[in-house]
Amino acid sequence: MPHQPRKFTCPKCGAVYRRGTKHVCVVKPPPPPVPPPVVPPVVPPVVPPVVPPSGTTYGEGIFTSPGSFPDGAVISGVGIGKTILKGKLNFGSGQVIRDMTIGDAGMSAVHNRAGATNTVFERCQFRGGGGTPISVNSNVITLGMTSESCDHITFRDCNVERNLGPSDGARASFCNVAILANGSSASGAYVDSITFERCHFGVSNGVAIGSPCFNFLCWTNYSGTPRLAHHGWSNVVVTDSIFEAADQTTVDIADYPLQSNANVRASGPFTMTGCTIMGAGKNPALPYGNGIAIEAPHDVLIENNTIYRCAEMALGCGSGSGYSYGAIIRNNRFILDEDTFTVDDRAPAIGLGGTTMTFSGNIINVNAGWFPMRLDELTDSTITGNSIHDSRTSAIDMMVLEWTKNLTITGNTLTCGWTTDPRIYESAYGGSTNTNNTIANNTFNVGSRSLVSEMNGAAGNTLTPNTVT
Repeated sequence: MPHQPRKFTCPKCGAVYRRGTKHVCVVKPPPPPVPPPVVPPVVPPVVPPVVPPSGTTYGEGIFTSPGSFPDGAVISGVGIGKTILKGKLNFGSGQVIRDMTIGDAGMSAVHNRAGATNTVFERCQFRGGGGTPISVNSNVITLGMTSESCDHITFRDCNVERNLGPSDGARASFCNVAILANGSSASGAYVDSITFERCHFGVSNGVAIGSPCFNFLCWTNYSGTPRLAHHGWSNVVVTDSIFEAADQTTVDIADYPLQSNANVRASGPFTMTGCTIMGAGKNPALPYGNGIAIEAPHDVLIENNTIYRCAEMALGCGSGSGYSYGAIIRNNRFILDEDTFTVDDRAPAIGLGGTTMTFSGNIINVNAGWFPMRLDELTDSTITGNSIHDSRTSAIDMMVLEWTKNLTITGNTLTCGWTTDPRIYESAYGGSTNTNNTIANNTFNVGSRSLVSEMNGAAGNTLTPNTVT
């Protein structure tokens, strides 16, 4: 008999067992699958801070801001969104910084060092704001503030993103640009000769455009009661730029009288030419929805701009701090008859107050709100050569005067969509008086009664001739 093997291998499960023993087949489970390798996400490198010498160029990538550069440095990137300098930059004097994105949430993108002068930003985009309210870090761009004076700073072909901070109601802390003169003491910050050329204010921050508060603010701090300032900001110029509509006021230039002479305004001049304001007051839950608020600096020039419909006044002059003098507002287009915002029916389209003002050559088209024009506490000023058209079909006074004196209102064309009289009205509301005004040689498209009407308290006014075409 052939030799029998003592061990057997089960053909089903592969188990080895001895002859003569009982074997129960156990099928082994398959081995678990091998998971694919974990590949970490690709994160652009953040380069450690470096203080480069003059003439340094950053390449493409995200770089940690060094915080500052030496005076006289020329720092270049390779383009907005390509070179990103993440964090705050405290700039100095004689610098040229170009072709990059600067900033981060919770801080200003740029702020001047004390005494900074003759620095230029070209083709930069600024991101940030949203830090502590009413602080350097609450705005995207902050110039001045406490004791950090600066002068002759230029922004050319730059974008300023919508502030990353929240709405702030009455304080309006989170502005896109804030020019802040500290006039509360003689040693406070001076801000002089600031220029913006071909800039775009309130571009998208990735979520929204505009500003949660004001898009562009010039402010003068004060001391005492009454509120008076030792000095203010001066020589601010904005040309050929675009302002996206803010949730509150889009452009606010504010001021107080001087401590040394309360009849003299602390701040000014201010110039805005060739700009477009896309409206104001996007958030109806917030106060202040004006396109341009001239809160009393001296020698303001608003020329050749286009202003679209705003929730409140497209342009307002005067405030509780007093009235400006020497303003020239000419050759602007107020396109206020496009239904982009709900208009407050207590706000005139244009509100003028102050003295020695010239308002000329402007085109004003309205279809909502209160009066097209209200002149309140305006003296020794000229309103001439303007075209005012109200397309509503229900009658409303087209120009209302209260507390005015020595005005020359001539050569204006007033047209409306109703068939009764589009009059100029000298009001006696609240006991107001209007004296020594000349309202003549204006043209109306309809009218049967007096085209210019005055109430008790008016004296010494010349109200004719005015004509109907």
